[in-house]
Formats: sequence, C-alpha cells, structure tokens
Amino acid sequence: MTASDRVYIEITKEGITGHLPMQVVSDGDGYVANCPPLELVAQGDTTEEAEAALKEAIGMFLQELVRMGTLEHVLVSEMGWRKTGSHAVPAYELPPPAVVQNLSIGPIPVTA
Repeated sequence: MTASDRVYIEITKEGITGHLPMQVVSDGDGYVANCPPLELVAQGDTTEEAEAALKEAIGMFLQELVRMGTLEHVLVSEMGWRKTGSHAVPAYELPPPAVVQNLSIGPIPVTA
C-alpha cells in the first residue's frame, strides 16, 4: 500500500489534506459520487462533475466542522475514525466498493 492508497485526513495550520476512496456510478440520469468513509454523496451530469461536486461537498463539510470546533468529535466519536498525530484515519476496514478511485483533497483552508 502506497501513501496515496491510505485513507486519511490530515489537519495542519495550513489546512486539511487527505486521500479518500470514491465510488462513481451511473444513476441513469447522470453520475453519483460516493465517499463511504465520510458518508457523503454528490451528483453530476458527467463523472468529472460528480467528482468535482463531491470534492466541494467534502470541503464544505470539513470546513464547517472546523468552524464549529467539532471536527475531531464528529470524525472520532460519531463516524468511527481514530486520531493519530495530525492524521485522522478510519478505525475500521472499509468494504471495497465496486469501482474505487483515490480522491485527493486539499488543501482546504481552515478558519475557526
């Protein structure tokens, strides 16, 4: 497993970065992108639009958690992640979705 294959979110003073798995499937009218570790989905007319919409949703979700001061609580207590230094990683084995791509995020600016 390479560093880019690991599932993680890193929180630093410069922002949030990470690698997350993403599944993109056709829903008949377009495409749905799913990020299982964050339980987020987004849609678009093309796979590229669905991926861009998912990145935007992830950014908005993480920025709001930082703004509210609840990022660690939500990831660790509510979503089953564990904190390891500046990284947060899922504390469980992720089931492999049918089609998986690695989705790199960030840097997402953080302001509390």
